Amino acid sequence: MDCKNYLRELLLSGIYMLGILGIVASGGGGGGSDDASVSFPTPTLPANAIVITHPMGNAKTVAESAILFASATSGGTLKTEEPPTVLEIAKQAADHLVKRARELSSVATGKTEDLSSIFCFNFPAGSAIANYTETANSLSGVITYTNCEFFADLFVDGNTSIIFNFNDVTGDYSQQLGGTLIIDYLGDIATVVSNVSESGNDFSGAFSTTLSFSVTGIPEGPYLVTTSQPLTGNFFSIVDGELIVTGGIDMGPGNTRLRLDVVPGDQVDIYFDAGDGMEMYVDFISLI
Repeated sequence: MDCKNYLRELLLSGIYMLGILGIVASGGGGGGSDDASVSFPTPTLPANAIVITHPMGNAKTVAESAILFASATSGGTLKTEEPPTVLEIAKQAADHLVKRARELSSVATGKTEDLSSIFCFNFPAGSAIANYTETANSLSGVITYTNCEFFADLFVDGNTSIIFNFNDVTGDYSQQLGGTLIIDYLGDIATVVSNVSESGNDFSGAFSTTLSFSVTGIPEGPYLVTTSQPLTGNFFSIVDGELIVTGGIDMGPGNTRLRLDVVPGDQVDIYFDAGDGMEMYVDFISLI
């Protein structure tokens, strides 16, 4: 199954919406206090992590799932053209604040902005409230989601933490997004814990992204993804990088895992490790 068809199946099942917001801040679901503080978790391997198997197993399916999650957190095109994901919507909320800060070049502390009508279909029952501080070239804050219906029957609770620094003269920027997101889709609960850092240049389009995230509550999980080599690229594509997907222990002395090697030319090569440190080539995934 190619990545695009797999993505469409996830979307139709509602699970795709669970993979999106790998950037939500600590503390988990609920709550909207004005004293929410910026903080970033360290994702760890979830309990009862999925055992990755190959051949004739789930290695490629898990790899496809991990790539979809990673694509939402990176600046490049590890994804096909599809409707926006929850992660992308959350990034849009953060970008909304950043855009305002860059336009105004102001200094403000303890500022509050209600984004509920923009991002919650069930407003005013659901809410998205931003509390942040800004300077002439930086912004830090938390966006808190409470019972926010992103799409029909999909509700999100949690916080998005953001730290963003920029230089409008040189085009350089750096940002960090991270936390814990709890999503309820028709009674199925999924949790994503994530920490993403990126630096780049708005003029050249060059970027470098490191990420770590854990996912529970989806058929292809739970698992942990970390960056062994930063994802680097430009406006148009990821050109280099390497991700490690860690699963549960099977027969080997260590955890089963996948190495996802980004190959220039819009391809990811998949390598499987049964837990004994010996890698086996699985397949490749085309990103176009």
